[in-house]
Amino acid sequence: MYDGRVWVFQETTRLLHRNVDIPIGAYVSGPFTLAGLMMGANDIAMATIDIPEVVHATVNFCEQVVIAYAKGLQAAGANMIAILDPTAMMLSPKAYWEFAGKSIQNLVRHLDTRTILHICGNTEHLVSLMCETGVHGLSLDSLVNLPKIARRCRRTSC
Repeated sequence: MYDGRVWVFQETTRLLHRNVDIPIGAYVSGPFTLAGLMMGANDIAMATIDIPEVVHATVNFCEQVVIAYAKGLQAAGANMIAILDPTAMMLSPKAYWEFAGKSIQNLVRHLDTRTILHICGNTEHLVSLMCETGVHGLSLDSLVNLPKIARRCRRTSC
């Protein structure tokens, strides 16, 4: 079903699940970040303003690819999946939800395993929305004021 290294990651997950008695974690790129790799990070940022329909189409395609891959990792034995979405850090809260957050939410709905969302950098402006995606946990960068964010996260779904 997949080209390149994807099958190797799934097989590695399968072998770990079969041979070790510890939780097995895996990771996927967030759909917005994958779209940013395809279009270029600067170009996708500008396109959210200039040609949002192209960004939506690209993110929707990437979302389906990431869902299939994450479900494959889960089937191979991953007990938790980290969703890495560093390109989303550059978005405003409104743009984050429109172009990245809803896709993360849809990805999480397709999985029956624990999920963790990581966005690099200072994501204080996005934390509440990150929690609204339905992930089970957040991985926050050292630039985030953790005591301040912890108070906000207790009141949300994370």
